[in-house]
Amino acid sequence: LSSLPTMRFHDIVVAVLMAVNELFVYLGEITTPKEIRIQQITNGYQGSFIIRGITEYGIIDAIKPGKYRSCQSIAEERKLHVDFTCRLMRSGVTFGLLELSGQNEFTSTKYGDLLRYDSPHSLKSYVRFVTNDNIQSAWSSLIRKSIVTGKSGYKESFGYELFEDKSNKRQYEFSQAMSSISYISNEMIVNGYKFSKDVKTVCDVGGGSGKLVSALSQLYKNMNFVLIDVDSNVGKDVSLSVNNKIIRKSFFDRHFNVSNCDYVILKHVIHNWNDKKSKEIIQNVWKTLSSKSKLLIADFVLNRPQNNNQLSRFFYTFDIHMMALCAAGAKERTLDEFKSLMPSDSKMKYVKLQGGLSIIEVSKPQ
Repeated sequence: LSSLPTMRFHDIVVAVLMAVNELFVYLGEITTPKEIRIQQITNGYQGSFIIRGITEYGIIDAIKPGKYRSCQSIAEERKLHVDFTCRLMRSGVTFGLLELSGQNEFTSTKYGDLLRYDSPHSLKSYVRFVTNDNIQSAWSSLIRKSIVTGKSGYKESFGYELFEDKSNKRQYEFSQAMSSISYISNEMIVNGYKFSKDVKTVCDVGGGSGKLVSALSQLYKNMNFVLIDVDSNVGKDVSLSVNNKIIRKSFFDRHFNVSNCDYVILKHVIHNWNDKKSKEIIQNVWKTLSSKSKLLIADFVLNRPQNNNQLSRFFYTFDIHMMALCAAGAKERTLDEFKSLMPSDSKMKYVKLQGGLSIIEVSKPQ
């Protein structure tokens, strides 16, 4: 397995800033009394409900960017209880979502701005999906039942898996949520991974609305891009042109064909499935992948869990999130676990991108 290429100056600066931030977080946590630390962990769900309330009722949407507005006027406009709304917004200040001037005048911060509908990188759909009652119920069932039965929290709550939920509303909410956070990993790929100059066609399999295709096509104007998915939202963010194409097909289809693709990308796909289904997806790509083409699996790669490390905590918490929402066996994986999914005749190269995402290059022996 190869490691990443020489880091650029920008990557070094980002890495240093992240390390400094981790140091301050670590110093803050080791100086917090142990009893308070346990309380903080136990009360973590409260922050989810606070951000849910601020998002659900459009409180930040009611404040013009760069302007201050009283919580009373927002409550009256949104037909909310004045005292409860003001107290909710004051709590939002402690989470860095709002700033307070005087007693009751609030403005939005750069973090709060991400909860606006009209923000270029709005996370409002993501917050509303992750904090909705169905997801909360799945997490509760995970601890009460799944830890014994091995079934997903979602199935324990509703009798079927999240991906089996045929409700148009639920599918739309999920699709919007995933689309809203896709730009984060897309930027890691665009800024941290360089495609070979001789690549002609890149296929994004399971790419949803197509934001990755859109971002890559702006950078690599001479390449062709194909978006392959059956998502109800497929291609919403792709400008169709001579270079961009959409194919509606499932990666479980036995006639799935990527023979015209130089690179095939599976971004945040494999973690949704158990080992058997993951091997099926990879094999469906592998059987028509040309000898000179590459499969790129873009996903989180688990390392040994680290104490008081934010990125490590995020990865391992997200792994539990997969237990709550996806069919049994869906998970974040270590590099060895990824390796066990690959065809026996494959070669692997590990590329760690800045920000936490990794790309596993899989190719056929020459």
